[in-house]
Amino acid sequence: MQPSTFHNHFNRIIPGKKDWKSYEVFIAVLLKVLFFPSLIDRPILQSRSQIPPYKRDIIIPSKSLAGVWHSWSWQYGGDLFVVECKNYKNPISSKEVESTAKYLRRPALANLGLIFTRLDPSDTAYAAAKDIFETDGRLLIFLIDGDVRNLIDSLGEQEKSEEVIRSIYVRNKLKMS
Repeated sequence: MQPSTFHNHFNRIIPGKKDWKSYEVFIAVLLKVLFFPSLIDRPILQSRSQIPPYKRDIIIPSKSLAGVWHSWSWQYGGDLFVVECKNYKNPISSKEVESTAKYLRRPALANLGLIFTRLDPSDTAYAAAKDIFETDGRLLIFLIDGDVRNLIDSLGEQEKSEEVIRSIYVRNKLKMS
């Protein structure tokens, strides 16, 4: 698929409750097109656990033997990454950060999660993420619309896609230090 097709589809997803599912599916498809089959397995939508009863938007299974996904698997102690999609009209708050961070406590999951959100998170969201990282070593990476557009622009160039997501990771981690 061409980046223009993805940009057009992304531009039609309106922030808010009405298009939450479209946003979630779009993010899963984008991650699949960018990194499957060499770096990740197919994204798993609406993954559920029994006890406690958690529902994660997307799980990304890493199978990379090199690169950013491999590095994250080793650094954050797991090869299953939680991805939450917040198609909100307003910036996310500490509440969304704290609820996502709970998912990272599960033994099978990495201590790194991605939160896709339409706008830059609130100051309280950043403060909560920083506190969680400093206290527990669990890192939440925020990806906003501009990041999604940069990922779309890297379609068809997996090395560039990895560079884009690594730069987003670095930007977020520096905000935590």
